[in-house]
Amino acid sequence: MSGLLEELMKRADANARAELKACERELPEYRIRAENPRSRAEMLDYAVWFRRHSRESVPPFS
Repeated sequence: MSGLLEELMKRADANARAELKACERELPEYRIRAENPRSRAEMLDYAVWFRRHSRESVPPFS
């Protein structure tokens, strides 16, 4: 299981970018906000932070 968690941590950036693209494609509100480069960067930063924080919150396995 720890191998899976390590892989998720490695892929946090790529997964966050993929999520942002999907949200832009599916949600008009995201698309409008993503037109502003600063807003898009903030959304991407949050998405990456959320993934990393979620992974770090999992207790270590014995």
